[in-house]
Amino acid sequence: MSSAPSDSQRRSKRKASTPLLLQEEQAGLQLQQQEEKDLQRALKASQEEFDVEEESDEDLSILEHDDEEEEKEEGPTLSLDSTWKQEIYQVVLPPFKALSGPQVPFSDPLDLLHLFLPYSLLALIATNTTAYAHSKGTSSDWGTTPDELFVFIAAHICMGICVYPQVHMYWSQEYHLPFISQCFSRNRFMELLRYFHIAPLNESSATSSPLGKVQLLLDFLAVSFASFYKPDRELTVDEAMVGFKGRSTLKQYIPNKSTKWGYKIWCLCNHNYTLAFKVCEGARSGNESVTAAEAALELVRPYHNHNRILYMDRLFTSPNLLATLLENKTRGCGTVRNNRVGLPEEFKRKEKEMKSGEMECWQKGNMGALVWKDRRLVYMLTTYVYHPKRRSGFFARIARRSRGCPG
Repeated sequence: MSSAPSDSQRRSKRKASTPLLLQEEQAGLQLQQQEEKDLQRALKASQEEFDVEEESDEDLSILEHDDEEEEKEEGPTLSLDSTWKQEIYQVVLPPFKALSGPQVPFSDPLDLLHLFLPYSLLALIATNTTAYAHSKGTSSDWGTTPDELFVFIAAHICMGICVYPQVHMYWSQEYHLPFISQCFSRNRFMELLRYFHIAPLNESSATSSPLGKVQLLLDFLAVSFASFYKPDRELTVDEAMVGFKGRSTLKQYIPNKSTKWGYKIWCLCNHNYTLAFKVCEGARSGNESVTAAEAALELVRPYHNHNRILYMDRLFTSPNLLATLLENKTRGCGTVRNNRVGLPEEFKRKEKEMKSGEMECWQKGNMGALVWKDRRLVYMLTTYVYHPKRRSGFFARIARRSRGCPG
């Protein structure tokens, strides 16, 4: 029968192995000390190269710490015409002072819906719907009202939540929905569905453009989206899909999307709010096709000159786009394809040279390029550049992750 271990044996076992958490803390402290030394050397070299005066008002001491507060002053500005270098210089983000947040008060979701579907818009659609019905041979006393159209739209929202395979089932004895069947008879609902018309009858664009019949609504929403909410610094541009499998020249197929068939829409967003959008008409629509970069510039144009940051994916990002944004005092950041014109030549030669977790950076003026090896190479481009040795900022967060450190 084995005896229980003595106190000295227990004590020796505890001393034999150092807790893993302590090792990580010690490694982190050493890494932090080394980073601070490298940062001081980089700052000194930066001051010497740009001939910064000793009596400058810029407080360089804030670079030694995790800058929780927004930095106030511009760093050295380099020409975008210069060449890519692996000497990374500090670029301080200018302050953001534009008005942001909701611009109108509302108390409940119905008030919010009325902001985007006001009585004036519904009255205009009711007038156009009545005129269209008369042009199709209905009696002169046939008509509709804004209130009826508001309920008609609410019925469609309800049908989108509770989906039946056929429309007549919403009035059937077995499956009927009281909200819909009590608001409309089936015949009246089908009449409104047939004659619902947004564009005026005398609009030539309603027949010449694929979006002509709904352009009035799109223009109205574009104004209201931008008026009722002002974004803060961070903006995001991306493409969205509205599912549709019917016949349309605007319908597109994107295999890597969860919704593969439908209308593609360029969207500019901030905090889950759509600030602006543009329906992609495509080449088959007969109109000139708009590239992703052109769509991004058009959507973000109203928000220029306030030092905002536009985040995007590689469909949009290119050196030319980020340079154009920077000329309009808008920063940019996103993944990028390695075959874009103007990127460092070394981008294409890193596939076999880099190991997993390694990262390399280049900078040209206020624009920075980064390649990071995960399972595959990740290429990034940004004009929101920070020194990679800092413990905060865009490059540093990726550097810490590539070294296996938290954060």
